[in-house]
Amino acid sequence: LSTLSMFASGAFGGGGVDDPNPLRPPATSSPRDTLQSFLTNANQVAEKKRQLGGAFDAASYQVLRRAAHTMDFSATPHGDDWSERILRVALLHEVLGRVALPPEAQIPDEKAATDSGLTNWSIPGTKIRIERIETGPRAGEFLFSAETVAAADRLYRRAKQLPYRSDATPGVYEQVVSLVDADGVYERLNRLQQRLKPVD
Repeated sequence: LSTLSMFASGAFGGGGVDDPNPLRPPATSSPRDTLQSFLTNANQVAEKKRQLGGAFDAASYQVLRRAAHTMDFSATPHGDDWSERILRVALLHEVLGRVALPPEAQIPDEKAATDSGLTNWSIPGTKIRIERIETGPRAGEFLFSAETVAAADRLYRRAKQLPYRSDATPGVYEQVVSLVDADGVYERLNRLQQRLKPVD
């Protein structure tokens, strides 16, 4: 399996829809762990939608929350709002499905990050950055940077004309937007939030 195929299939683990330990946080100890955690969780929701036509149910929402746990929302307006967070997950997932990702060996793991004192890493050829949190309760974790998350809508607008990679798993964005019944990604967020409350 290629690195991206293993991400999509969940071969690295990371808390799928049927995770026996859903309270375990996703791995974020290195850029590699964070990227794997995000893709594994977001892809599982997309794959469920693609193969089974499954609804956005409580299990799917829990998995999307795990994907959101890999992101720093501190610079995102309304970043404490879970409807906003889920939309940002969907937007970033759409972008990552269209850009080339490096081989696994070229993504720093925990040992490489520790040995080199790494504080941030960017996906080559993009402004998508994974950054080490320096202070607060999540200090030491690597998350998609606050700037990357805040710019997710702009990144999506620039990337949406690109084709999906053959190994990408589309579907999260369409599933989330279908909940708001609107064309604009930020329209009727309050309605989305109200519809998500029963499964929060």
